[in-house]
Amino acid sequence: MLESLDSAGRFVSGFLAGEIDETTNPALEEDDLLMLAVLTLDRTDPGWVLARIADSGVPVCLRAQLLWPMMRTYAEGYDILHREDPHAVRHLPTPGRHSGEEDAHHA
Repeated sequence: MLESLDSAGRFVSGFLAGEIDETTNPALEEDDLLMLAVLTLDRTDPGWVLARIADSGVPVCLRAQLLWPMMRTYAEGYDILHREDPHAVRHLPTPGRHSGEEDAHHA
C-alpha cells in the first residue's frame, strides 16, 4: 500500500484530513500503516513531517499521532543500547524527556 514516498505522503495527509481511520481502513493499526508512512517520511523528508505537525488547522490529537512512531522506535532503540552500554548513550535524551531538560538518569 505504501509503495513510494508519494503514497506515504498521501496516506498521512488523508489521515490528518480525517479521510483515513480505523473505519475506512481497518488495517490502519493492525498493519501499522501510519507508523510505516511516518517513518518513511521522517527518514526521507523530516521537514514534511514537521510541517504537518505544525499545521494548527489539523486537530492536535491527530497531529500528535505522528510523533508516536518516532518515539516508540527511539525509546526501544535507546533501551537496547542503554542495556548494552549505559555510557554510550549518556549524551542522548532519555525517552520521554526533551533534549536540553535536566535528566537525572544521566546526572
